[in-house]
Amino acid sequence: MTRAGQLILVGLLVALALPVTAERANSGAAFDGASYQACGQIASQYITSVQLMEQGLSPTILRDTLPGLSDAGARRIDQLHRALDEDGAAGTYSNIHARFARCARQVHETRGAPEPGTREDLFYRCAGENKIRYEIALAAFAGGTLEEVRGQLSPRHRPVAEALFERYRETDAATVLRGIGTTFKACLRGPATQSDSDNG
Repeated sequence: MTRAGQLILVGLLVALALPVTAERANSGAAFDGASYQACGQIASQYITSVQLMEQGLSPTILRDTLPGLSDAGARRIDQLHRALDEDGAAGTYSNIHARFARCARQVHETRGAPEPGTREDLFYRCAGENKIRYEIALAAFAGGTLEEVRGQLSPRHRPVAEALFERYRETDAATVLRGIGTTFKACLRGPATQSDSDNG
């Protein structure tokens, strides 16, 4: 297993091992008004910010050019930049995907599934698709085999696993996670922007 894969796996295990009792106790208050859309839009903004920083835009430029950025949003850009410096792209993207999955799970525990065909349903479905892709990637990073993973997936997600495993063999964890983020953002724009060939 590569060092990036080890770091991501350790991060995931730590996140899963942390006690969730306090989180659950406060989940009603913390998530009053939270929605799949809110979770998805925040994750999308974080992914976009990291992608722009990877392309060379400084946090200062992002803070100055993003419209309607709150003080908390400006601080979060600085935090993402720091994470990118300290944890690298793979660790930063992994953290965003893990937090998004947790946010969506908490909304589901509080509200359940949204009404089909609504805007909230789009964000709900994109959250599910992103979670599946992220879990496939984590399995690849941890040294799992494609055959093991394929056996646990529905037929429609098996080509996704093949594409992600192949991308990981050809590139690295950061590239895979960046691609998952890009696919997630396309999902949020709706079915018209997606294609069958986009399996990342």
